[in-house]
Amino acid sequence: MKFWRAVFVIILGFTTLGGVAQPQIDNLDSQRLTVVKLRISRVGSSDETATGIYVGKDHQNAYFITAYHAIKPGPSASKVTLQFRNSPQESAAFILSAFDAVLDLGVVRILLADLPPGIPPIPRKDVVSDILVHIIGHPSAGDWSVWPGNVQNENAPNGDVTHFITNRDYSLAGGYSGGPVFDSAGHLLGMHTSTIASYGVALKSLDIVRQLAVWGVPANNITLAPQEGTPAPATGDRVEIVAISPSTDQILPNDQPFALTARVHYRLVSADQWLLVPYLEQFADGDKCTSSNHRTIGMAKPDRVPIKRGDGEVSIQFTVDANQHSDLGDRGYVAPNASAWAGFDNQGRVIVIKEGLWDYKDHCYRLGQ
Repeated sequence: MKFWRAVFVIILGFTTLGGVAQPQIDNLDSQRLTVVKLRISRVGSSDETATGIYVGKDHQNAYFITAYHAIKPGPSASKVTLQFRNSPQESAAFILSAFDAVLDLGVVRILLADLPPGIPPIPRKDVVSDILVHIIGHPSAGDWSVWPGNVQNENAPNGDVTHFITNRDYSLAGGYSGGPVFDSAGHLLGMHTSTIASYGVALKSLDIVRQLAVWGVPANNITLAPQEGTPAPATGDRVEIVAISPSTDQILPNDQPFALTARVHYRLVSADQWLLVPYLEQFADGDKCTSSNHRTIGMAKPDRVPIKRGDGEVSIQFTVDANQHSDLGDRGYVAPNASAWAGFDNQGRVIVIKEGLWDYKDHCYRLGQ
């Protein structure tokens, strides 16, 4: 009797799924909020399902990565819709022309107005072997399912150092393509791309953010996970308008061209280089550049300005043609702003992209007759 009791306790003390111990997952609900369901429709074919990960936004769009093979245009035109975890409504998604078939990395975007609030940032971490992981995706078993596994190798076969290998079983099926690979603490290690006979393949998170930076795709929802016991340093980065012409007390015309010229001072200490992306926003009549309801108008020249480590100044001109206004009307207010598209510091760490480098109301112009 004592022998059987001991065996029974041992069996209950260790549970597995597919030969892999199930991880204790932290903040699973928050992780699911960063994951979207993609439905790909093609003429003459059944709809296909893939997974996307919210990576960032600019002043007009929100961006999501997925496995390129899932959204690759075929002989027939494809339509992609996107669904969030807490919303049954689908949004129209647009496939970006930027892709990498070797990495199996593609990007879709939606209008920023369709992005729900409250999506948490995703901490990124480099992958290591022999740790428990989980993948979130949309297999036939159910949407936002969780597949548990482990990392078998931090690199892929044939000298491929941009991908890593997980174990697999038959539950790692269609619908997981493009899904995030998280460790048990919720750090993004990579994106699941494919399954081979005996293992799964995932693209490393560092290679994802590097490629997005090359394409100029915002990745400001992906942050670098802090090292344990190491406080985040204060960077001291600063970008500000130090002079603008004409003065903001002048009313700008709404029926003829006008131009604004801004002198921007910057101090960059946390990276070797940023890319400054200026833009001009129009606000509705009665809204003195304070609400979230605004539209991009006109042109900025230069439209992208590389700035390097240290202090410096750049001059940017914003121009608007006659009657070139948004759907907010031909009156209201306009204000310049800029984004900082970041790369990596000299240690290869991701510098989070900054959106809206100053308050609109600090440089707000009235549009008049």
